[in-house]
Amino acid sequence: MDIWDAIYKFVSEVVYEYYTDDSKIQTDKELKHLVSKIYDYGFLQKPDCPQTLKTREEAIKYITMIMFTCSAQHASVNNGQYDIYAWMPNGPTTMQSPPPVDKEVTEQYIMESLPDINTTLESMRVAAFLSHRSKDFVPLGKYPEVVAFDKRMRGPIERFQKRLKEIEKKIEKRSTLKDFPYEYLHPAHMENSITI
Repeated sequence: MDIWDAIYKFVSEVVYEYYTDDSKIQTDKELKHLVSKIYDYGFLQKPDCPQTLKTREEAIKYITMIMFTCSAQHASVNNGQYDIYAWMPNGPTTMQSPPPVDKEVTEQYIMESLPDINTTLESMRVAAFLSHRSKDFVPLGKYPEVVAFDKRMRGPIERFQKRLKEIEKKIEKRSTLKDFPYEYLHPAHMENSITI
C-alpha cells in the first residue's frame, strides 16, 4: 500500500497541475486516445473497465493503476523469478507424469514427474534472463528528461522521490529483522515501467 499511496499522491499532484478542472480531462484528445487504446488492447473491451475518463479523480485512479501495474506489480511477479524457479521443485515448468489422483504420492513419483536436466537448465536460463536488470534500467520515480523540459514537474517528482526514499528506508529496516531481505518491492530495484 505504501507504493500505491506514493504513486497516487504523485499522480494527484500532476493531474491537478495540468488539469485545472474536470472539463480539461474530457477534452484532452491524447488522454482519450490512450484510454481508448488501453480499453481495446489492454482490457480487451471488458464491459466493467473504463472506456473514458470524465473527472480528475477518475484520471488519478486510472493513471495510478497503470503506473502501479507497470512498476510495483510487475516487479513483485517478475524480479524474483530466478529466486523462485531456479530450484525446480518450487515451480516446475513441465511435469513428466500426470497429476496425482490421491494424496498418497511417493518421493519416487515426484522425482519421476519433474523435468529432465536439460529442461531444468533451460527453465533456469529463462528465469535468470527475466529476473536480470536491463542495461537501460530506470528506477521508479526517476524522470530526467521530463524535469529538463517541464519545470512544473520538478516539485511533484522531488516529493515522489522523497516518499520512495522513505519507503526504501522502511523496507531496509524491516529486512534487517529477516534472514532473507525482501527486495522485490524496494523502490530502487523497481523499474519505471515494464522493459521486457
